[in-house]
Amino acid sequence: MAGFEHLGTDLAFDSDGDLLVSASGDLALVSGRDCLLRDLADALRTQPGELFPHPEYGCGLLGMLGCNDTPLNRTLAQRFITKTLENDLRVKQSTIQVELLSFDSAEKTFRASFEAVGDSETHTLVWGYGIKSIEDLKRNSIIS
Repeated sequence: MAGFEHLGTDLAFDSDGDLLVSASGDLALVSGRDCLLRDLADALRTQPGELFPHPEYGCGLLGMLGCNDTPLNRTLAQRFITKTLENDLRVKQSTIQVELLSFDSAEKTFRASFEAVGDSETHTLVWGYGIKSIEDLKRNSIIS
């Protein structure tokens, strides 16, 4: 992924949140666009205060589970997502678009698209959670 080093490098995790090991036996790394997408997905799935050393980190969407589908709640959810993406300096703020795919008291699904700084490709994050699947939240994200 040459040319996107400015988007970062981090440890790679599998869908269960376990560290990945490379073929050489070292910890696997993720870089560039993939690093940015994973970092944003993590931020969107994290409740503020959940990461002890960084109480402001996270999105707050889990707090909306059980909320009814009202214009105010939809706007609030979109704002949570938009603010989380805006907090990452690697995201072009003017390109952020958030769509609520489903929004009822039992389940919520979202799509966020944006461009990264120094990149003209549009990236999309789609994820959802619900009362029956809350324990699987961290496995339900689709990153493209």
